[in-house]
Amino acid sequence: MGMKCNLLAFSPGVPRDDLAAHAPGSRDEARRVAEALLPGRVGAPLREGSLLEDSLPQADQLFVGVFGPTVVLASEEFEAFAQLARAGDAQGRTAYHVMMHSVSDAAGITVCDARGEVVREVVLGADMDRAEVEAGLLGEPLPFERPFWAGERPLDLLPGEEADPDDLPFWPMDFGEEALRWAFGFVGEGEPRPDDLDGFAIPLHGFELRPARRSFWKRLLG
Repeated sequence: MGMKCNLLAFSPGVPRDDLAAHAPGSRDEARRVAEALLPGRVGAPLREGSLLEDSLPQADQLFVGVFGPTVVLASEEFEAFAQLARAGDAQGRTAYHVMMHSVSDAAGITVCDARGEVVREVVLGADMDRAEVEAGLLGEPLPFERPFWAGERPLDLLPGEEADPDDLPFWPMDFGEEALRWAFGFVGEGEPRPDDLDGFAIPLHGFELRPARRSFWKRLLG
């Protein structure tokens, strides 16, 4: 099936540290956090889930976890999460948004500071060449990125096939797996390491996700 995820975290450090250090918060805590971030959209409770199992839930679902000062959310709504990351955080936390979709071979990471300013953004797609990717980069590389840009994670080529210097020199999904490991401490389909977290063992609370209400002017003007 391949890995698919749309995860957003607000954390005073890198989220994986609090995922490892803190016991998960209650469903009531998760609801309070979700309602503050997505007012009017959090509905009835659903099943208990996990960070790996529910990294990209169904369109009408939201999964939330609270781990000390860190909050993690999973939803299908890529654009909503992108907007939340850029909205800033009153508690002074950094936003981490990691996206992967194996069907389109797309992956990316956005990190924003507490003011909503982008610290780093990388967006990758299989149909994007190196120049297009580099033109869209924002901020300085994150620690996990160096091997990719240094040519240490090359594409798997067929015998006799030569790399095109204009192509992205690595597979977007490989990059996405390392972004996921760096930010959240686990991988979806990559090779696990001894110090990785078990994504299935990190619990999230499920809720129905109501559709976003359009503003008065959008409803009026269609």
